[in-house]
Amino acid sequence: MLNQPITFLTFLVIAPFLSLAQDKQNTTGKAIPVYSFKGDFNGDGKMDSGFVIAPLLDSEGMDCIGKCETIIRFSDRSIPDIIIDKCIGGEPVSVGDLNANGTDEIGMLKNWFTSCWSPYLVYTLVKNKWVLAVDPIITHCNQWDADVVPIEKDKTKKGYALIRYSASPGINDDNGSIEVKVKSVRVRS
Repeated sequence: MLNQPITFLTFLVIAPFLSLAQDKQNTTGKAIPVYSFKGDFNGDGKMDSGFVIAPLLDSEGMDCIGKCETIIRFSDRSIPDIIIDKCIGGEPVSVGDLNANGTDEIGMLKNWFTSCWSPYLVYTLVKNKWVLAVDPIITHCNQWDADVVPIEKDKTKKGYALIRYSASPGINDDNGSIEVKVKSVRVRS
């Protein structure tokens, strides 16, 4: 039974427990869903489930077997997959309807093998195709350790979002610290 592929019905039963495996790397030799989340991603008024299929990693967990891409797949198969290149996983979340188009946008920190610097990606569904809702948000692990929310609706400007990004003041800075800055940006729709 353990070597059998996961059927969709089985996935729906175990999906709530999959997030327990989110910190484990996929060295099983099989593509398995490792994280799930919910939102109305196609604007039909119904909650959809999305889940992450991380790439297969070698036994040391330091290289991909095949392509290093993560797939976000949806319970409603009419919603297209999101394929993220040069990514070994992540924890997507619904960030709400940032652009007032009737669908929830999806945000995800793009995981990679090394480095504390990582882009936070936000996707929106436009004409049944996923596009970046905003340019990738540059983040540092300090931002995540402090639980800084990377994006939220700008309540003062319709169609805009507040993004929080990490910035290094510069090589010549005596302090050498990394700062979190905030700016309002237009959300693509």
